[in-house]
Amino acid sequence: MITRIIAIVANKGIAFLKVMLYTCLFSSYIVTSYAQIPEVKVVSKVTGSMEQIITLKGSGFGIDPAKAIVMFGAAKASVVSISDQVLVVKIPVGTTYDNIAITNLTSNLTGYAQQQFLLSFHGDDAQPFSSNNLEGQFDFPNSAAVATGLYDLCLCDFDGDAKSDLATSNDNSAFVNIFRNTSSGPGNVAFNSKISINLLSKSVHIKCGDLNGDGKTDLVITEKGSTEKVYFLQNNSSGPGSFSFTTQSVKLAGKTPKHVDIADLDLDGKPELIITSQTTNTISILQNKSTKAAILFTATPITIMFPNVTTLDALAVEDLNGDRIPEIITSQYQNTSNIFIVNNSSLPGSIILNNIITINAAATINAIRVGDLDNDGKKDIAYTQSAPSASVGILINQTAGAQISFGSAQTFPTDTSPWGLDFGDLDGDGKTDIAVASSQKKSITILNNNSSPGALAFQSTTKATTYLNRHVVIGDVDGDGKPDIAFTSIDDAQLNIAASKISVFRNKTCMTPEVTPLGPLNICNTNTVALTATPGGGISYEWTNLSTSVTTAGTNTYTPSVTGDYNVKAIAESGSCSPISNTVSVRIAAGTAGDPKPVNNGPVCSGGGLTLSLGNDLGTGFTYQWTDVNGTNIGTGPTVQINNVNLSHAGVYSVNVYAGDPATGCLARTESTTVQVVDIPNFSVQRSTGEVICAGDLSTLSVFPAVTGFTYQWYEKTSGIISAQTNKNLTRGSSGEFYFQATSTNPNCPVATSSSAKLVVANAPSVAFDAPATACQGQEVKFKNQSVTDPQAEVFYTWDFGDSHTSTDKDPAHIYTTTAAAPYSVTLTISYKNATCIKATNKSILITPATPVVITSNTGSFEFCADQELELSVSGSYNTYAWSTGSIASTITVQEAGEYSVEVMNNGCPLKAIQDVTTFPLPVVTATAHPEIIAEGETTQLEASGLLNYIWEPKASLSQPDIANPVANPVISTLYTVSGTDNNGCAGNATVQVSIRDATVVNKLKPSNFFSPNGDAINQYWTIDNILDYPECSVTIFDEKGVKVYTAKPYLNDWDGTFNGKILPDGVYYFVIRCDGQEKQPKTGSITVLK
Repeated sequence: MITRIIAIVANKGIAFLKVMLYTCLFSSYIVTSYAQIPEVKVVSKVTGSMEQIITLKGSGFGIDPAKAIVMFGAAKASVVSISDQVLVVKIPVGTTYDNIAITNLTSNLTGYAQQQFLLSFHGDDAQPFSSNNLEGQFDFPNSAAVATGLYDLCLCDFDGDAKSDLATSNDNSAFVNIFRNTSSGPGNVAFNSKISINLLSKSVHIKCGDLNGDGKTDLVITEKGSTEKVYFLQNNSSGPGSFSFTTQSVKLAGKTPKHVDIADLDLDGKPELIITSQTTNTISILQNKSTKAAILFTATPITIMFPNVTTLDALAVEDLNGDRIPEIITSQYQNTSNIFIVNNSSLPGSIILNNIITINAAATINAIRVGDLDNDGKKDIAYTQSAPSASVGILINQTAGAQISFGSAQTFPTDTSPWGLDFGDLDGDGKTDIAVASSQKKSITILNNNSSPGALAFQSTTKATTYLNRHVVIGDVDGDGKPDIAFTSIDDAQLNIAASKISVFRNKTCMTPEVTPLGPLNICNTNTVALTATPGGGISYEWTNLSTSVTTAGTNTYTPSVTGDYNVKAIAESGSCSPISNTVSVRIAAGTAGDPKPVNNGPVCSGGGLTLSLGNDLGTGFTYQWTDVNGTNIGTGPTVQINNVNLSHAGVYSVNVYAGDPATGCLARTESTTVQVVDIPNFSVQRSTGEVICAGDLSTLSVFPAVTGFTYQWYEKTSGIISAQTNKNLTRGSSGEFYFQATSTNPNCPVATSSSAKLVVANAPSVAFDAPATACQGQEVKFKNQSVTDPQAEVFYTWDFGDSHTSTDKDPAHIYTTTAAAPYSVTLTISYKNATCIKATNKSILITPATPVVITSNTGSFEFCADQELELSVSGSYNTYAWSTGSIASTITVQEAGEYSVEVMNNGCPLKAIQDVTTFPLPVVTATAHPEIIAEGETTQLEASGLLNYIWEPKASLSQPDIANPVANPVISTLYTVSGTDNNGCAGNATVQVSIRDATVVNKLKPSNFFSPNGDAINQYWTIDNILDYPECSVTIFDEKGVKVYTAKPYLNDWDGTFNGKILPDGVYYFVIRCDGQEKQPKTGSITVLK
């Protein structure tokens, strides 16, 4: 068994991935031939209503509609027409926000569209979203609540009945439950049939998707407990009403599986499982090796390690830079976290994860969802955060090219403790709204999207729920084409209230129909043109000719036969919805035309020219208007030319024939011709092995992508053409750099040359190492590699020291902290890249008992704040000390994170202890005032974030100085300072200035100009009105010669006309009053002293 670990090594703020190979008990080479993988390159639109037509273009679709499974998230689309490059389908009613997936049942491989698809329904743009349009809540099961710990849910059609079912995980029960959708139609929501599957273990998160390419939706569940398992349930259902699953599991040793996602990381047509670990800094990737018959993943996961974090939790996997290869997005578990993005540049069969990008969020993140929220064609990152504020944070994608880049986080408020979130269009305006669950408040928050490209805008609305809730999904469950909201109603442990029900808010927002063509239409009486209104479920359509006042009940299509202005009313929701469409003007006139017989010069090579022409030009009296695959006018006349054709030009082109001029004549006929485009892929060579193979082994090189319509010839870069090698696969056991040329069966297309792939045949390593036969417990033992390896190959070392510790260093050092009755067996395993040429040898080492040396700290912890210091010492007393810092004292003080070691001598044994020391980052504290400038007597709202506790100074003008958001009522402009500590006990502070508009303090002070200090208690002291309110003001008094005779701050209205205890003579004295912050605006004047 081969263990693969991908470790992250920090270097100047960027984390790089290093692949390391662990103990190998056997090796084998699997020759993989990549069958044709469906590749979706062009999607005609990324939003639309149920039953509307959408065209997908690419390759590998096949030609049999029964062999093409097209999934719009939870729902399967019906195929209208298919060729290997063009697939026309209807948008399914249960579409959820996801990448369109096409599975070819011949190859059992799946390809995905780059952009996610949004189900919309043409709501009323003039009406703002209202929570009153959410009907219910409908709870299932509808029996008495039992506290089973319902936790997460997913929405998928498991039995193929075109209705989306709900599957749930439970963290207080060993069962996973599937609630079959038994809704009878629009307006009826029912999940009354429950299928329970016993995992024999509690569960946390659940995800659904097709894992083995058989067109059926499988389940993946992470376990809650100590057995470290991920379960996957293979769907064996035979049809509507049939629910049958085979349960398997994979153990992730040393991990605590949390979130799981399903995504094809290497675009080999088989999606991987990506799992975060709640108790470690790792993500595990299970590489998919399934066949149609059985779900199979690599026994040993690929592990990604994240530096400077201890846990991972939230997870999303989506392409962020437009290369179709999905990135991994994650955050920490229940800590103030950032967003981490793992950049992906994998190739089919080879997962290559480059570097980790860290985006500052400084929030406690609970869930992550990725999608285009501002309609700019780029996928943004949204996440729920419970601190520093209850909100959804959104990062706008600013990526240009391959380099991933995001803007600063913007937050939008939610109810308390937001948790799960999902995307969907809830008001039918074509924009992606967000629904957010609350784990500590009985509510769902709806963030209604009003954004435009580059500018986020959301209106927050809350909808009360019966119970607390944790996770939420958006999707139509009753077949009316409008996305509903389903969520987990969870048990309230604090109040001991059981729930554990799936709950649904039904969306009853009115659909406003749009009629196309928009018109005006001039139609010949020998021709028919249908008017089509926006489709919807549970809608009655009434078509009206406004010119004749004739109304006809029908469907969403209507073919007018008389002249008039037409509109349609869409009646739904028991008559409470009855919006009327736009009006289309139709004129019917006499006219006819023959068949123009449109043709084209296809198949056309990508980059070539397309010519559309008529096989039968009808001559004088007729005009032509051509439309392309999107219905756009592209030219008139009997011939139209389009240059530089690409795959997006493939499809159906139409020519409208008008009897006379289009403006004054009539449309007599519409005919079409289908254009095929030969799309020449970016060919590459795929290997069944790594670049390096062992002498005597073979590697199979394969054409990728293996599209139809091409022949192939293989070459070696130095020696040239390889005779008689014209198949899609080439098997080689010799070194070289190989490529192929692909020739299209269309003779007009150029020959394409693939990128090349190197193959290096290396001699197997001869493994040997040097090590002492004996050592002391606690002694650092050094091992010296003496192996001979092939210089052509990158070498990987794996040491197993026999005491459950390992190393991947070439010449490692190891400290044995325990002894055993028998010597430890030390094994060195050497391999080349991708576990090639694995060889091993071992030696024994006897460890004799000794009291180990232990490093301790003055705090009992080896973590401290970055602005503090930590004292390290050694337990026990020794004659000499040698610290890694160079100190020879028994104690050292450190100010930085790092690895520290000390060497001592104990009874002839040289002992060594090593200790990692980490620092907590200092809190990022922000302080704001809203507003920052106020008029005298007004208040301002102070707010700080980034700390666990808060103290504001100065306190005098604050409503409460020990909270994050006190109200300030300063009488003068004031600089407020907030300080405190964060969750780690690290101190931080920030300041904010509050200014008083037109607030010169001295103007509020009214000094008296006379007083009589003669002991009669009348007018005995010089007084200043209002001075007691301003202790920040000082008073200075001078005699007529300029000698200072008095000064005070604050002034307490207590000067009695004395100086140094002596009574001053009568006369005129002069004062100066200055206040803090306004020293350049003093108040001056004179005082008359008369006894």
